[in-house]
Amino acid sequence: MNEKIKNYLGIDWGKSKIGLALADGETKMAFTYGTLKNDKNIIASICEIIKKEEITTVVMGVPVYFDKKEETFFGKKMAEKIKEATGVEIIFQNEIFSTQSAQKNLIQAGSKKISADDAEAARVILESYLDNVK
Repeated sequence: MNEKIKNYLGIDWGKSKIGLALADGETKMAFTYGTLKNDKNIIASICEIIKKEEITTVVMGVPVYFDKKEETFFGKKMAEKIKEATGVEIIFQNEIFSTQSAQKNLIQAGSKKISADDAEAARVILESYLDNVK
């Protein structure tokens, strides 16, 4: 039985920018994909990427704090719209410290583009999820 390999899209949802990362289920290695402006076309833009990259699962970072309470998160509403439009599986992943980790990674890599931290944060979120998937 030849099961289709999953392709993953990691999302770091922000008020002004959305960071994106990709991975496939075979290598389970996450890579930055880019950043999109969070505007009225964001759902359509993400759906285009899902189709183009043959994404089967979206992993979206959600802020969960030490008291384990989730912050009211607008991204969850957007995730439902993405699921309705594409039918992909949506998984919510704790994103605590993802931006700080992303900035640290970029500095260690010698990157002068801290503006790339949204895509790197999406990669950190996706990698965190993939590290726990068998």
